[in-house]
Amino acid sequence: MKRFAAAILSLVFFLCAQSAFSEVIVVKAEGSAVKSSEDAADLKKQALESALKNSIPEALKGVFKEEELSAASEFLEKDIYKDPSRYVLNYRILSEGLIRHFDAEKGEEKREPPAGGVEVYHVWIEASVDAGRLKKAIQDFTASEEELTPFIIEVIGITGYREFSGLKESLERVDTVRDISYQLFSRGRITLIAKVAGGEDALYESLRKELGGNFVIITEGGNNVVIQKEAGLNQ
Repeated sequence: MKRFAAAILSLVFFLCAQSAFSEVIVVKAEGSAVKSSEDAADLKKQALESALKNSIPEALKGVFKEEELSAASEFLEKDIYKDPSRYVLNYRILSEGLIRHFDAEKGEEKREPPAGGVEVYHVWIEASVDAGRLKKAIQDFTASEEELTPFIIEVIGITGYREFSGLKESLERVDTVRDISYQLFSRGRITLIAKVAGGEDALYESLRKELGGNFVIITEGGNNVVIQKEAGLNQ
């Protein structure tokens, strides 16, 4: 019975650990389409597609720094924004409707509007965006632009999901780590794979700076690092 209970606990922790590397961000976005005689039937569809596309940069703002997005701007335009359906898990329409505008739309040059104004269909949505998949896509692009080294990181002494989730968030903030994934779990030991810019010394210094005095960091050579929770430390 004890073995069965331990197996169940291990499975629960495994599933929670996997979900820690999945991240969903809920954002609000607006889309619009100008009404014209030839596309009146598709007006709502065009506005909705515009809103879904606009939800992606809104989600990215909560994941990456402005300079990181700027460096990947060409890739974002050609790949990410082109097919938002790969990243939008679901959405709901908050509001929609046809609005008559008597001035230029945002982003257009100011000019004399046509007599009677311009009718524009607007859609406002709330979208759930797969930020984990977005991260991976951009990190894979970044990896192709710079030389990365895979490291095995063994985490020892963490047995609860809450502690693991907190550590995982800290590792994602490490400036030399470009990608981190879950590999193995056994009681009291978690194995992660990290793609790192720079060598072992740079990773060690970055980990020491981010994790502070809560963990002992040991470099074992051969691209292996051990992160051990300080004895007697409760989080």
